[in-house]
Amino acid sequence: MMLKALARPNQDLLVHLIGVGDGTAKLCPDLEVWAKLIGLLHDYGKYHPKWVYGINEIAQGREVKLPHHSVEGALYLMRLFPDRKHFKVISLAIAIACHHTGLPDFPAGVDWLIGEDPAKPLPKLDDDRWNIEPEYLTALQQAIDAVDYRDLDNWIVPNQYSTAQRLRFLYGCLIAADRQNAAMSDGWQPKNYPSMADLSEKLAVWYATKYSNPQTEIDRLRCDFYTQCRKRAHLAPGWLSVRGPCGISKTWSVMQIALDHAAQWDKQKVIYCVPWTAILEQSYNQYQEVLGADNVLGHWSTLVDPKTQDPKQLRNSRQWWETPIITTTMVQLFEVLLGSRAQTAQRMPSLKNAVIVLDEVQGLPNELLIACIKILDQLVQDHGVSIILSTATMPDYAPLGINPIEVLPQAQIDRYFAGTRRVEYKWAKSPLTWEFITAEIVQSQKSSTLIVTNTVATCNDVYTVTQSLSDYQVYKYTANMPPAHRDVVLAEIRAAVDRAKKDGHPVIICATSAIETGVDLDCAQGYRELSGLESIVQFAGRINRNKKDSESPVTIFKTVRNYPVPLGSDRRATRTLQAMAMGTNLQSPDVLTLYSKLLLQDAILSQHNSGVYNYLEGLKKLEWKTVSQKWQMISPTSSVLVNPRWWNASPSILAEYDEAIGKANYRILQRHCVGLYKEKYDRAKKDGYIDSSTGIDEWLGGYDLGLTSNLPLLL
Repeated sequence: MMLKALARPNQDLLVHLIGVGDGTAKLCPDLEVWAKLIGLLHDYGKYHPKWVYGINEIAQGREVKLPHHSVEGALYLMRLFPDRKHFKVISLAIAIACHHTGLPDFPAGVDWLIGEDPAKPLPKLDDDRWNIEPEYLTALQQAIDAVDYRDLDNWIVPNQYSTAQRLRFLYGCLIAADRQNAAMSDGWQPKNYPSMADLSEKLAVWYATKYSNPQTEIDRLRCDFYTQCRKRAHLAPGWLSVRGPCGISKTWSVMQIALDHAAQWDKQKVIYCVPWTAILEQSYNQYQEVLGADNVLGHWSTLVDPKTQDPKQLRNSRQWWETPIITTTMVQLFEVLLGSRAQTAQRMPSLKNAVIVLDEVQGLPNELLIACIKILDQLVQDHGVSIILSTATMPDYAPLGINPIEVLPQAQIDRYFAGTRRVEYKWAKSPLTWEFITAEIVQSQKSSTLIVTNTVATCNDVYTVTQSLSDYQVYKYTANMPPAHRDVVLAEIRAAVDRAKKDGHPVIICATSAIETGVDLDCAQGYRELSGLESIVQFAGRINRNKKDSESPVTIFKTVRNYPVPLGSDRRATRTLQAMAMGTNLQSPDVLTLYSKLLLQDAILSQHNSGVYNYLEGLKKLEWKTVSQKWQMISPTSSVLVNPRWWNASPSILAEYDEAIGKANYRILQRHCVGLYKEKYDRAKKDGYIDSSTGIDEWLGGYDLGLTSNLPLLL
């Protein structure tokens, strides 16, 4: 009896191959006929008699080791063309051969597929002895007859980074079609979501109800900013710029214009990206509440999934970024764009014809800026993407060939900045001691003061000094505390600041930059250690936030003691000083323009540094794996788990933690972790501050509003 060819125990192979061929073609319309052929061939090796026998054994409940099956389809494709070693043939064949393992660097993939890698011998393609269904052979021949080799001429061009990204897109379409087809055989079906127009209207109705009668001048400015942004949603697709000061409520305005623009130009979804998860958590919760939890998908490492009756649907939605609104980090976005793994590449099709919002775009790392902009611009050129840049400190990308259309006229932007000016920046020309700052705080008699430093070590010192003030409530807030503890401390800080405005004890908050983004805080004055201009402006957004005073003081200072600084921050601090030669109004066009120009010069110079990997050159060579391995938007850290009993957490938090430990729920446990840079992690491990006996790195070094040990923990 002839065994049935199966893709997996519950799915007919013929159905799967034809389904993936059609699915890949649908996802990649720019290369539709080739995409269909690749989809049809991706599991061609599953017609091999050893696979057919093995998968049928597994279907009967018996354990069998299955043979590899990916390379046979690639070999079949190469066999169709006289010059099987041609760049175009090999590049398409790699997508088939590596649809499980991830994209390799091109030279290694070529050597393997043409049989010149002795460490990886190729199987013999003896398909003349396989029992292949006539229906499949007919469909395959029709696909072969439809392809035209000349279609590849403008799509796969050697020595262009765009070629690497186009092939990655095709690869992602194949992976998505393959996995979605497999999921459908298990009962999954794509959901029907509201249209962009429906979601746009939903947000507009909510906003009109919520802010129908603004009472203060700043609220009236926020409503006007929102209204003016909506009026410009008709602007042509491409690069758009939404500039507005901190506190103008860009969270709602930028999502509204994104949805309006998507509805106007028939875009398929909105992808909202930020550089920092602190911003994202707040925005994600707000968007879910207003636009519907099922319509807004969150995707970042520390996200705790909401409780749902269908967790499998949620997992599938995250795999393919299926929902109409995605909220994620820039790290995750560029992992999709540059990661070599199939797991991330499968999200590539979701970027096509999307509106991508880059909120706080100044957070793109300067050393990666040129590559980021060029790769994003290819989405605009190739895939009909609109990119909306949003920030108070908009960089100038004109030297990179990017000229975003300003959503608002300059006169309006100036009016919003003038109307929301809440702080007066002061530059302390001489380095300050903590004792001097403490005395100045006491003399000011302000109800609340926020002090932000560049490192945890610096913050610990100012916290120690300010604790001597018996009449003040003093708090510490740093990245040396796990997110679960920071949430509790932040709630205490907000309550104390509100009480201090009335008749409570005055408050001092000593913090690192962890408090600068995504935190709704309204302090009476601030001290910010010299850093990048964008960080200082973000910091100022926590001062006089609701403009109760005309202008509150923000002092920018250097410390008398020279503390070690995070990598790259010293250069931004220097550029801030140079920009302040134009004045200390750090949001004036002159200051911002000079600062942006200086940083861009640094980014361009870095491309000529022989010791720095050039990602665009790597992509030109199709070094997918190398680019993926080298790409780092944030410095890598190793997480250590902090038992909430260290900080006397509430019974509910302890119960959540214990349950997560018992179930090895690492997503929830992330909220109880602190990240250590490699050097600090290795030293802490060596000195016995980390216990890994249970398979989880647990912190043993002590805890006092943050990790403690005799190690200088620079986070």
